[in-house]
Amino acid sequence: MEQDDEHRAQLDRLRFVQAVAEHATQVVALITRARSVDEAVVAVSRLLDVDEVSVMSGLAQFNLLALTRPATQRRAELLAEGS
Repeated sequence: MEQDDEHRAQLDRLRFVQAVAEHATQVVALITRARSVDEAVVAVSRLLDVDEVSVMSGLAQFNLLALTRPATQRRAELLAEGS
């Protein structure tokens, strides 16, 4: 049971990274134009259709190196396996 929860959490993180990768230009634009962190979180949340808490924690921990080609390919493989 706990292992299933961990697996689901891992897939959720991978999906979040994938969503940010697919909308990277828009995400950066929303963040840089925002007048506050709250405004940025709300805007990115709407763009990605993800709850605000997930956006706040996901972006706070976001690793830009996750956008490299090898990381993107591996993420696609893991998401395909998890679906």
